[in-house]
Amino acid sequence: MKNLTLELKAANVLSLDYDLRAALGSRFYGLTYDGSHVTLVLDDTITPDQVRQAQTLVATHDPARLTPDQQTTVLDAAKLDQARKDYAAAELDLSPYQGKDSALEKLAQKVLWLEREINALRKGS
Repeated sequence: MKNLTLELKAANVLSLDYDLRAALGSRFYGLTYDGSHVTLVLDDTITPDQVRQAQTLVATHDPARLTPDQQTTVLDAAKLDQARKDYAAAELDLSPYQGKDSALEKLAQKVLWLEREINALRKGS
C-alpha cells in the first residue's frame, strides 16, 4: 500500500473519491482529507502513469462538482421544496369529496389527516 499526500484547499470528498475510483479502479483504496491536504491510499501495483493521473485529478478537482448521487439528492430536495410551496398554502378542502364515492371521501380525509400530522411534525409539535 502506498500513500500519496497532496495539497488541496477545498474538496468535495465524495466527488473526488468517485472520480478517483472511476479512473484507478481497484488500485485506489480510499482517501482522507484534513482541510488542506488529501492523502490517497493506493495499491502497490499502481503505475507511474496512474499516479500522475491521480495527481491531475486532485489538482483539477472542482469541489462544486457533484456525484450522481449528490445530484439526485439536490434534485429531490428541490422537488420537495417546490411541492411544499405549491401545496402548503391551504389545507385540502374536503367539500368536493363529500357525498361522492365513500372510498374517495375516506381517502381525502386520510390525506387531510396526513397533511396535519406532517405539518405538526415539521413544527416540532
